[in-house]
Amino acid sequence: MPRNAPEVFHRGSSDWFSQFWDSCVADKGAGFISPAGAALSGGLPNVLAVQAMFLVSLRDEMRGRVNDVDINGAHHELADPDDNDLQAIWDALMVRLLTIPGDQTLFADVFPGKTLGFEHAAMAIAAFETEAYTFVDSPWDKYVGGDNQAFSAAEKRGALLFSGSAKYANYHSGPPLTDQEHHIIGVP
Repeated sequence: MPRNAPEVFHRGSSDWFSQFWDSCVADKGAGFISPAGAALSGGLPNVLAVQAMFLVSLRDEMRGRVNDVDINGAHHELADPDDNDLQAIWDALMVRLLTIPGDQTLFADVFPGKTLGFEHAAMAIAAFETEAYTFVDSPWDKYVGGDNQAFSAAEKRGALLFSGSAKYANYHSGPPLTDQEHHIIGVP
């Protein structure tokens, strides 16, 4: 894929309002914008869960091509739905997930009594990424939180350089260390 994959650190933070290099998934305050438009399932809690709905729908990312076979040589049904029929893709994904006995149990435990759709899997993916890749007690977090002893003298000089003459903080600010805007910097 001709793209740069974003890092996943701190992406579950409520400070994030966009995902993807072009912000095609974003929280505009009154709801999410996404490639699905009005077809996006309701009830998704954040942009991390919304973005999880899409990578699985792209052939080059995860879905595969028509006539692909699985590891056992069987028909690969996830490639069958039309590329523009996101709901059919999500339905096929959920059917496959629910054929796994362990997944059936886990989904039933986390979403009791719910009619399961892929939005539930997206929420589970987002919850995993949040839990696994959110760190809130780094020396930086402690320093920004007021603990002046969290940084050594050299680290404090680096922080001053970062926020001062080097001007990195103009674009790498706030807890997510980004302004989440798009900047042309001459790097593909």
